[in-house]
Amino acid sequence: MRNVDVIRWGSVVLLLFITACVLSGVPARSGFLKDYGSLTPDTEEKKVYLARNPQLSSGQVAAKYSSFLIEPVVMYLGKDSGGLGFRPDEAKGLTDYLQEELTAGLSKSGFWVVSIPGPDVAHIRIAMTHVLPTRLKLAPHPSITALNLERAVLEVEFVDSKTGEPIAALIDARNRAGNIQMDVRSVDKNARAVIQEWTRLIVDKLNTIYAK
Repeated sequence: MRNVDVIRWGSVVLLLFITACVLSGVPARSGFLKDYGSLTPDTEEKKVYLARNPQLSSGQVAAKYSSFLIEPVVMYLGKDSGGLGFRPDEAKGLTDYLQEELTAGLSKSGFWVVSIPGPDVAHIRIAMTHVLPTRLKLAPHPSITALNLERAVLEVEFVDSKTGEPIAALIDARNRAGNIQMDVRSVDKNARAVIQEWTRLIVDKLNTIYAK
């Protein structure tokens, strides 16, 4: 079990962009990751893609990076948003929730989460991409929407906090569509379930990277 000292880094900053079209190879490239070319399909989960720095073994990663600094989570709207609006407070609520869930998940798994860069600190960069506002079945007016994460893509990058050297990256492009979007509460509940699944995936893959 690793020692744990969780310090939340600032407040989450929300950035909203329109993502570019899907390119060949790895799906749903938004431009958030610095390198998509090294990603390969995960052997355990379909539509999940991973990359590892081949010059760093699990033992070297574990010895070199004892702490993580989670950068502000960003959100990119999908190109099929259709001009639908959204509530900024809703978007910030989702990015905040991912930050909080990941901080808690890392601490429970025995990782250190810190607030200051250092020689033994890895940055975790995270984006929710291809997020779509959706109209609601029970909304009293068609202009009322909620942010739907069922078709959203998670993009995560682990880099050295001082040099920017890549450590690992992952994409989760699994499509979870199927729930009827009835009202704001049901969409938010589904979105938080997706975030919880993303958190488990990030922590699980970090544990794999750190496994000796």
